[in-house]
Amino acid sequence: MERWYNKRIIITDPALNDNRFSGEFRKEDIGSALKALQLIANFTYDMRGDTVFIQQ
Repeated sequence: MERWYNKRIIITDPALNDNRFSGEFRKEDIGSALKALQLIANFTYDMRGDTVFIQQ
């Protein structure tokens, strides 16, 4: 996702590193993609500039 959306992604909760996703987003912006992933994983995110912080 970092390369596709040209954003830095920082996972602040180490427990979230156990999650693995596979799939494809073609036309969604990063906010839409993250909201879709929230449907299957319990996390929140905060976008600040070119950085996305993901936490539980």
